[in-house]
Amino acid sequence: MNIPEPLDFIESEIPQGLSVIEASAGTGKTYAISHMVPRLLLEGTVERLGDVLLVTFTNDAARELSARVRRVLETLAAPAAPDEMRTEPGIHRLRAKFLGAGSRAIIERALIEIDQLNVSTIHSFCQRTIQAEGTL
Repeated sequence: MNIPEPLDFIESEIPQGLSVIEASAGTGKTYAISHMVPRLLLEGTVERLGDVLLVTFTNDAARELSARVRRVLETLAAPAAPDEMRTEPGIHRLRAKFLGAGSRAIIERALIEIDQLNVSTIHSFCQRTIQAEGTL
């Protein structure tokens, strides 16, 4: 039996293409994903937020995920709080690893393009795909 490795949203390898994050409720998936999206932008894995597709189960989860990504980007765009290491350890880790020359422009562009982030339910994603591709 393969035991999956724990996901570290800063250090874990994220292969290009389709990636699936599967875990039980309350394990921090939304937290990890909301920090991984800025990471993908800052490390250059994706160029624009519109290149990211996040699919979840419910409309509430989709709204929450979208709001959390926005909050992380807004927090990264602002100067670091004096107690950020304690109060926002994920943000602190992103700043330490990825924020440098040019990163501010990436974050600011992402905030301008935040409405292009594709966050949807499985149902709405399938429905859009079928409508775009047609049926047999």
